[in-house]
Parts: sequence; C-alpha cells; structure tokens
Amino acid sequence: MPILFSLTLFVSALLLFMVQPMIGRMILPTLGGSPAAWNTCMVFFQMMLLLGYLYAHKLSARLTVRKQVLVHVGVLAAAVAAFALAVLLGDRNSPIHIQKSLVPQDSSYPMFGVMAMLVVAIGVPFFAVSASAPLLTRWFSKTTHPAARDPYFLYATSNAGSLLSLLTYPILTEPSLSLVEQAWLFAGGFAVLALLAFICGRTAVAHLRPDATDNQTLAPAAPPTKLRIAKWIALAFVPSSLMLGVTFYMTTDIASIPLLWVIPLALYLLTFIIAFLRLPSWFRVVLGNIAPVVTLLLLYIIITQETLENPFLLIGLHLLAFFLLALMCHSELAYDRPPPQYLTNFFLWISVGGVLGGIFNALLAPLLFPLAYEYTIALTLGCMLVPKLNVEPLSPKKAKQAWMLDYAIPAAMLVIVTWLAAVAGTDTMWEIANWILNKFNWLLRNCGVNRIVLNQWKIIYGINWAVPLICCFFFIDRPLRFGLCVAAIVLVGEFKRSNQEFHTERSFFGILKIRNESDEDHDLRSRSLVHGTTLHGRQGMRAWPELQRIREPLSALIGPALVYSYDWPSEPLTYYHQTGAVGQLFQVTRERHPKANVAMVGLGTGSAACYADKDCALTFFEIDPTVKGLVADRKRDAAWQARRQRNTTFDTLRDPFFSYVIDAEERGADVKFVMGDARIKLESMPDARYDLLLVDAFSSDSIPVHLLTKEALELYFNRLTPDGLLALHISNKFVRLDLVVAKLAEALGATAYVYNDSFVDDDKRADHQFAPPGKTPSHWVVLAKDPKLLEVFNEPRFTLQYRYVEPLVLNGEGKLVPRADSDPVVWEKMKAHPKMKVWTDDFADVMQVMMLPEVQKARGWFGLTTLDDLEKTKSDP
Repeated sequence: MPILFSLTLFVSALLLFMVQPMIGRMILPTLGGSPAAWNTCMVFFQMMLLLGYLYAHKLSARLTVRKQVLVHVGVLAAAVAAFALAVLLGDRNSPIHIQKSLVPQDSSYPMFGVMAMLVVAIGVPFFAVSASAPLLTRWFSKTTHPAARDPYFLYATSNAGSLLSLLTYPILTEPSLSLVEQAWLFAGGFAVLALLAFICGRTAVAHLRPDATDNQTLAPAAPPTKLRIAKWIALAFVPSSLMLGVTFYMTTDIASIPLLWVIPLALYLLTFIIAFLRLPSWFRVVLGNIAPVVTLLLLYIIITQETLENPFLLIGLHLLAFFLLALMCHSELAYDRPPPQYLTNFFLWISVGGVLGGIFNALLAPLLFPLAYEYTIALTLGCMLVPKLNVEPLSPKKAKQAWMLDYAIPAAMLVIVTWLAAVAGTDTMWEIANWILNKFNWLLRNCGVNRIVLNQWKIIYGINWAVPLICCFFFIDRPLRFGLCVAAIVLVGEFKRSNQEFHTERSFFGILKIRNESDEDHDLRSRSLVHGTTLHGRQGMRAWPELQRIREPLSALIGPALVYSYDWPSEPLTYYHQTGAVGQLFQVTRERHPKANVAMVGLGTGSAACYADKDCALTFFEIDPTVKGLVADRKRDAAWQARRQRNTTFDTLRDPFFSYVIDAEERGADVKFVMGDARIKLESMPDARYDLLLVDAFSSDSIPVHLLTKEALELYFNRLTPDGLLALHISNKFVRLDLVVAKLAEALGATAYVYNDSFVDDDKRADHQFAPPGKTPSHWVVLAKDPKLLEVFNEPRFTLQYRYVEPLVLNGEGKLVPRADSDPVVWEKMKAHPKMKVWTDDFADVMQVMMLPEVQKARGWFGLTTLDDLEKTKSDP
C-alpha cells in the first residue's frame, strides 16, 4: 500500500512541476520575456496550490472517505473535459490553450491579466493535481497500515518527484519535445494520475481502520493554537519570498543567466525533502548556528555592494544563504508538525504562507519598492525565525528585563549605525581608518608577517557594517533581538544604497536605474539608463571640444560620412554610436531611402531617434510604459519634478531624463510609439512596411525567445519593403545567439552578416583610453532575403573603419593619419552551425546553445561564429 500511494504522489509531483516551466514558456511571449513573468506564474501556482489544499481540507473534514473518492474523481474528470475543450476550441490542437488577448499590452502592471490567462489555460487541471497530494496523504492516514500513524514520509516522496521533474525539464523535456508535444505529455500523465488516484481511493476504502471516522483519529489531540498557526505561516512565508527574491536579485543585479530560476526552485524543493526526513537532534542545532552566519555575510555584501571577480562565486553565496535559511524554516515546520488528525490543516497553513510570500514579491513589491527591498526584508525576517536553542527558564523579573532589552538594544544599534553611516565620508572617519591601518601594519611587522593589502575604504566598510553585523551574532539566543538588530542595520544600509542612484523606477518588467556618470579623460558627462546588468543607453551632457578641433583634417582623411561633430546631447552613444553597426545601417538606409520608414523594437533611451531627420518616420515598439515615461513623456507631476531638481548632479538635459526623442520631433521627424509586445503588435499591423527594422528588446541579459524564432523572423521579413534590412542586436554574456540567428537565416533562405565590434573586450590594453568616447562594444546581425542588398557592407568605407578615433599621428607628409596598429571592424558573412536546431514557437533549446563543445572551442564561450571559426572548429580534433 505505501508503494501505491508513493507512486501516485510521485506522478502527481512530476506533473505539478512539469507544467510550471512549460506554462511559463508558453506565456512569456506575451510579456516580453521579463523575469517578473516567472514570479507572477509562481504566485498563480501557489494560489492554486492553496485552493487545492483548502479543497482537500474541507473535503476530508465533511465527507466520508468513500464520498471523498467519488468527489475527487469527479474533479479529475472535469480536468479531462477541460483538456478536450482546449483541443476543440484552440487553433493548435493542443490540450492547453493560451488566450493572449487576456493580457493588456499597454500596462506597467499586467499581473492580473496574466492570472486570468493562466486560469483559462491550466486552472482546473492544476487545481486537481495540487489537491491530490494532501488528499491522498489523508486517505492513507485513515488506513490500517502501520505507517499510517506518521504519513509525512509521503510528503518527502512528493517533493522528490517535484525536484526530478524540475531538473529534467531543461535537460530532457524541453530539448526533446515541442510545446504542443509537452502539453500532450502532460495530458497523458494526468490521465494516468486520475487512474492511480481512483485505485488509491478504492484501496483506502477497503482498508479503513474500524475506529477511523470522518473527523476522528486513533489518538485525538488538541487543535493548534493561533500563535502556532501564525508561526507556521511565517516559516512558510520566508522561504517562498526568498525563493522569488533571490531569483529576481540574481537575474537582475548579478547575471541574467538563462534557466537560472531553476536552481532556487530546485533548492526550495530539496529543503522540503531534507526537512521531512528523520534527522538527528544535532542537525537542528548546527543549522540554527550556521544559517545566521552565512546570512550576515550575504547582507554585508548586499549593503556594501561588494563585487567578486567571478560572478558565479557571488551567485553561489546567494544560493547558499537561501538554501540554509529555507532549510532552517522548513526544518522548524517539520519539527513542529501536528498529528495526522490535523494534516490537511497543516498543509493548508503552509500553503497560505507560501502564497503570501509570492504575493508580497510578485504583486506588492513592484508597487511598493523602487529597488529589490523584498529580498533583504525576507533575509531579515529569516533572522527573526532562528530557533531558540538551549532555552533556560527565566524568573518573571529577568524575563521582563530581557523583553525590554529585546527592543532597547536594536534601538541603540539603529542610532549607532545611522551615525556611522553619516560620518563615513568625513575626514574624521578617514583619520580613524588611517590610524587603524598604520597600527595594523605595525603589529604585522612586529609579528614577522608581511603587510596585508588593505585600504581605507575596506576599513571604513568594516567599521560601518561588518562590526555591527558581527555584534548581532552575540544575540542569536534571542531571535527577536537578533532579528531587530539585523533589521536596524539593513534599514540604514538600504537607505544609503538607494540614495546612490540618481533616479529609479520600477514596474512589472523590472527596475530601471538612471545614473549620472563622468568621463574626465574626454570631458564627457552623461546620463545612463540601466536595467540590471545591462546598459540600455546613454546621453551626453557636454560637448567634447578636442574632437571639434580635429574634425576637418579627420574628415579630409577618411571621408565626411565617417566623422561627426560630437555635440554630446545629440550624439548617439553606447552601441548606437555613429561609428558602429547602427550608424552604418542608418547610413545605408538613408542612401536608399532619403525619407526612410524605420521601426525599432525596444526603446531604451531612444538613441535611434538621433538618426531620424526631417520627413523620416520612426516607430518605437516598447512593452514597458515606464520606459516611455522616462524617455518621451514631458508631463511629469510636480513632486517628481521637485525630486529631480534636488538630485541633479550634472548639467541637466531637457525634460524628461533623455531628450533624444524630443529633439527628433523638433527636427521634424515623425516619431510614433506602439505600446505592447512587438510581435503581437506587428501581427496586428499587416499593412506596415519598413525600410529598416531593428530588434533590440533584451531585458537585462535574458533572452526574448519569442522574438528569435522562425515564425518571428518570417513576420519581420513580411513587414519590410523589397529592399528593406532586418537588424538584430545579439550581444549576450552567456548565450551564443549568433548560432541561433545563423540557423534561422539558413532555414528562411536569407543571408546574414555579423558585425563583430569588440574593441574594449580587453580592458588591460594600454591603448584602451583611445577608443571612441562613449562607444561600447556590441554584436549585431543584419539579414536580407536578397544577398545583393548586403554587398554594400563589403565596401572599404565600412570594412576599413578604424577602431580608434584618436590619437592621430603625423606621417612623413605632415598629414594626420590613424595609428598604424588600429584594427579594422568588419562585417562577416555567417554560416549555420551543422548541429544547431532551428528555433520555432514550439521549440527553443537554450541549453544546446550554451553547451555545444564546438561553441566553447571557437573563440571561447562568448565569441562569435564566422566562416573561419567553423572551418577551424571542424579541423580541430
């Protein structure tokens, strides 16, 4: 009997965590590939899990086991009917139908539309699967089997199935099956689950204990108190919030690595598996001491914004802290689990805590916080839930004194840390740091130890943050005191960190930061738009006079089309630089069409508007209304304007933060905005035709898969004029998107040229300072159905552009010429990799692009594949 129930719960868990990434993959095209989309999916799954647990709790409390079996089989049958309706009414013969029209395309917070779409697509089947685990566990607890008195081992079995399903999805399921095939696999597995659940119900009815009634067990116990229930909810809330918080933080502020969200969810399930095993008594003591130490170390790194040379080490620390805190909370849940009589009640309150954690992170945090404060809040709450170990009873007098100290000490910590943060940049703190540094070096010399490399900043960080955090650990035997002291330090640290940003705005699609920067070498002061680890554009604030003086001789040397007057507020910077791929693409387009009609997928700072002259039409497709507000909305409220004036550091630009779009409109350009997902909007515009279509819609370094499929490129080509060009920005730190695009071009019979601009890849070069000011490296691909349209990029004016604008040197004839060691930037024809598969709407294997051995051999993991690279790869044994 335990084998039958374990197998059924194992299948249920497999389906539960197969459908989650599958549905996430299906709905991402409607949300621009935003990392927050996955968090919203998680909230939906947690809410449905809560409804399933509530259903199981009420059903087991009011009906006999025989009637419970009949009702639940009916629910499973209703889910099968939902699959049949989806096949009949959908347009892809899939048992899961995605109704894209339910998601608003012009909202900064489309969460509720996403929820409605998920309810229609998978609501009933997911509800039925989620209710199976607690209900079947309850049935087993009513049987005569000896293990029925403590049926929590089934919970570990269920979580093992969940973990297996989650890990095999990106490795086996997604690479092997299309989305429609995955949907049919899920539907078939659901039918197997329904049959197994029916058999389990029949078996439970046949082996019921004689004394087992609907609301009675063999050993009745007192119901859990409200305080105990609140503790269950808190212990479930923190891991749930941490799971979403660490995923969002890592993919936004460290590295947006594809499939990184799988690891926190897998660790979350692993902690449940470990926690509900029969663990030795010392495990709780060790975990209760190690988890707070690692958490304090992580909080120090977050507050001080300390960076490591290898980002994977930093990711590892975040994941370790999350794992230990989640394991600590789940172990406390297992330690405090009630008798089987209240099993469904216990699962219900755990689910409530999980849902509240998801709602807090995915729905409330984007509305309440300008930065990812929800992550540090969850870490702080985890410190308050440290278990009380070796608790000694106190007398009433000492208990009152301890209670008063629980609040007095954190208040004193708040005052001290606030004062330290206020004087951190003063001369007094620098003098203290220098005194400590001198005494430390003197001590080392007298001990015969060589000088350890330290600096004043590290000492100041230590005095401000490390010492107070270390002091917190001495209060670990009083969790409330310990947690409040940590909260005091985090409050001051986050306040100080938030003031370092010029301006931040947050929406469903992420956190946008505006920063003021200065390049003293080129007298360039600029304002940048940053999302996570990705720079989305920059606008200069002051002209660079040095280049103005050499503009004429430089123009006479290599042609006026290649040298521009650097009036910084009007100059496109970063990867839109006029000497880069975008500048050349616009130059070719204007030569063919003086009144060009151009479309740009992804707004950024609106840098492409620099190329929009009079009578030129430029259409921006942007999914996030917040970006448009930062770039093109002249009407901002009075409070916002006042805050902007208080925080202005450099010469201000015109309203709003970036003036590229406004300047283009005043030049006479016809600038339009189409809000919503670009692909959905382009599909609704069958008559639109563009001379140049640029796609640059990355969200941090995440991959908008739906914009890089065969169907997507067919749509782009259909929206081009006969001699129009399609350009894709493929810069990415972790995925070789050039392989994907080359295969797509081959499948569509198109020709593709890649622009390899890597002039600052090596920061150690002595001539790094002579790179074009304000320019950043980028990789672009231009495609056309007619190869003759791309032959222009083989002309010397493009292939012989020099990577360094200065310094110019005098030759023997007294003329200014570029440095002889300047390397050319060239367009190279692309060839498809023989082992690559074509990405479609139903199939996209990110893991293949990351793990191909040939990919890692050719110019390193993050290089580009050209004809020469492929030939070298084939000949390399």
